[in-house]
Amino acid sequence: MRSARWVAYGLAMLTALAVVGCGGPAGNAGVAGNGGVAGNAGAPANASGSPAGRNVAPPGALESPDDELQIPPAGPIVVVAQKDPRGAVLTDAAGFTLYTFTADGPLASRCTGQCAARWRPATGGGGKPQAGTGVSAADIGSARRDDGSFQVTYRTAPLYYFAGDTKAGERNGTDRDEFGGRFTCVPPVSTDKD
Repeated sequence: MRSARWVAYGLAMLTALAVVGCGGPAGNAGVAGNGGVAGNAGAPANASGSPAGRNVAPPGALESPDDELQIPPAGPIVVVAQKDPRGAVLTDAAGFTLYTFTADGPLASRCTGQCAARWRPATGGGGKPQAGTGVSAADIGSARRDDGSFQVTYRTAPLYYFAGDTKAGERNGTDRDEFGGRFTCVPPVSTDKD
């Protein structure tokens, strides 16, 4: 009788360990990228922390399945020059502002951890970044981050999205002193003299 209880106890422990090890019935293993958002066990997480091919809302923004924000984009990032009454800046093809960080070095991001959650690296869903309207292809490149992802660069400066920009055209991250440096929008070369 006593040995039957020990066998039952052992089976219960093994079952509990198997459930914990597998991540439960939903398969959520907590795979996280730079943005700190958990991904599903069935798909690798990209640099934004989302499963490959799925876009997530910026930290602090509300996300709904019907109105999902496209930061970062699912495919390669296309960097374009956007002009409006406030001046010209670099954005992605959807119109979301791109920023640089003064604490970064050439082709070297120093924005990690909480910094990268607030200032999400412009990594996109894969593929070589491309130059769009008003931007020279020679100025666009990428740099490998510590997590293995590739971040889009402009003239060797890594580019970021700001979590406070929840819709295209916003520049809420302009000239913010945070995380040991200043984040600022990037004026495109072709419009510097306009």
